[in-house]
Amino acid sequence: MKKTIWLLIPFIMACNEGGGDETLLQEIEKLKEENKTIQESANSKDAAIDEFFRGYNEIEENLRQIKEKEKILSDYSKGTSEMGKVNQEQIVADIQAIQELLQKNKNRLSSVSQKLKEANLKIFEMEKTIERLADQIQTKDAQIASLQEQLIKLNGELEYLFNEYNERVAEVGAKDEELNTAWYAFGTAKELKENGVITKEGGVIGIGKTKKLKEDFNKNYFTKIDIREVTSIPLQAKSANILTTHSPKSYKIEGNGRADKLVITDIKEFWNSSKYLVVVVE
Repeated sequence: MKKTIWLLIPFIMACNEGGGDETLLQEIEKLKEENKTIQESANSKDAAIDEFFRGYNEIEENLRQIKEKEKILSDYSKGTSEMGKVNQEQIVADIQAIQELLQKNKNRLSSVSQKLKEANLKIFEMEKTIERLADQIQTKDAQIASLQEQLIKLNGELEYLFNEYNERVAEVGAKDEELNTAWYAFGTAKELKENGVITKEGGVIGIGKTKKLKEDFNKNYFTKIDIREVTSIPLQAKSANILTTHSPKSYKIEGNGRADKLVITDIKEFWNSSKYLVVVVE
């Protein structure tokens, strides 16, 4: 309510001062833009809060499943269950499942935290919950590592199976990182040209030249990111133009009459054509 009253003050003042129809129309348009910005901010915060609770429930469910599997494996390691009657590969599979659930929790927690940052939400209880979940995940990591060591001591043959699994995980992890890695660079046309990122071609006597990515562009000028975690890139510019090939439907430039940031709305579609992003700003 207070915000609405403050927004109406310029409008009322314009009416009282008799600034004419043009002034009134300008004030009305300004109010519309401000209201639109406020609504977008509110929607972003609501979406971030919804994402937080969805993520929280998923992490809690994963932790519950981890505890169940951990209890079974703990019984084997303590000798309360006979390992001879249990398929060794099943034990390794249970450890694998636990590690995969832990990784899912780490990724989900990172995603939730990023969404809250993007929405500029600083709610004490949410921040505390994220810290608590991060501690729980870290503790579980240590407990599972200790449990795996105990199982190996109990049955030396498991060591070979665990090592084989860890090698496969490392290979998959490397491929996964490669698939989800991208690079971006932004700056004025002059900056990008001087740093060996873009070049200008065509035109006549310097007129009508087009900017394009150099064939041997300077990769060291780019910033490396994980596309699953970074969905917003701050630009803080008057205007922005994406030089590389990315679907127009997969992103938007946000800002009140400016290009404050690039928001990726469809990760898969955006990075489908190129894993390198170049933005020319002014």
